[in-house]
Amino acid sequence: MMDKEIMHGIAKTAMDGIKDAEMQYEYAEEAAEHGNHEAAMLHIEEARKRLEGAKMWYDRGMKMYGDHIDPLAETMMEHYRKWYRDVLDRVMTFKPKA
Repeated sequence: MMDKEIMHGIAKTAMDGIKDAEMQYEYAEEAAEHGNHEAAMLHIEEARKRLEGAKMWYDRGMKMYGDHIDPLAETMMEHYRKWYRDVLDRVMTFKPKA
């Protein structure tokens, strides 16, 4: 397998983690809207775990293959970094409405 294919798999895994964290955040919002703050906070906890996993995959992938990234892949990784920061900010500032 070529380094490019390996990095693609790592990037896809990190992207899936961000997507899963965003879904957990949406579930937390829905639970909070229905007054179930305990469930909302469980979803937020899960979102944090998913984001930690995405960051781990990204960091390790960059450490192993960062010097093999082409311009298109770098553009995609920048998109993922922005998306990660957006979801992380929402997750970390989440407070269920009373």
